[in-house]
Amino acid sequence: MRATRRFLGESPFASPPGTSFELGGIQAVLVGGQWQLRGEESLDPARLREFNDGPLTALRQFAAGRLCIHGSCFAKAARAVCIMGPSGMGKSTLLAASCARGVEFVSDGMTVVTPGSGEVEPGLSRFKLDEQARALVGVRGTTFDAVGPHSRKSYVPGPDSVTSARLGFLVELKRGEPSFRKVVGASALTSLLGNLYLGPRVPQPCQAGLLQQCAAVLSAAELWTLSSPLGAEGLEWSLQAILSLVAEPSGAPLP
Repeated sequence: MRATRRFLGESPFASPPGTSFELGGIQAVLVGGQWQLRGEESLDPARLREFNDGPLTALRQFAAGRLCIHGSCFAKAARAVCIMGPSGMGKSTLLAASCARGVEFVSDGMTVVTPGSGEVEPGLSRFKLDEQARALVGVRGTTFDAVGPHSRKSYVPGPDSVTSARLGFLVELKRGEPSFRKVVGASALTSLLGNLYLGPRVPQPCQAGLLQQCAAVLSAAELWTLSSPLGAEGLEWSLQAILSLVAEPSGAPLP
């Protein structure tokens, strides 16, 4: 079978020709200053949709010089908050619960930010929630499309509209005793790098440019870590902590 040759855009970094990395069996190769995709014809339709919604979208954004953070994002008064963390940490659950308290939906699962301007692109209006998360945030109904062939999560329709905003805060989720603290310097940079969608797969020649992009994001946005236990009590504590970042100037809580 003839290999696919799809050009995704110019590389924003100075990388030698032939630089490549693997994405779930699909290879991205730098040819003539552009990222070229090969091998996607080998995926079954369900896996291809999952790949298009995740790694391929992240690669397109990376080729355009934007960062893709593994996180869910909401906004209040044009200030965006990105909730970061690996799958299963409760990002989508916190996003859905936050939107129920009056903030604006920006994106779920992947947050795309432009370094320098800090602008966050609006994503598709849907939440990725498993059965337990749907129960925690009060989602009713049982008929939802599965996220992927092997995923316990389903797509739950989001608000009628989404918004764009300028990134103001990044919050990394952890498990443990309740705590909420600001992180600065090298620790903040390490945290952001660890939550990039393609961070571990970006080839070595691109790492310097990636570091510069992360530093540009952190020059305009604060990074916090939030630890909490599982369950309804942990969700409520986390919700109050995160919403405090975008509280009204008077200090009044969000609705």
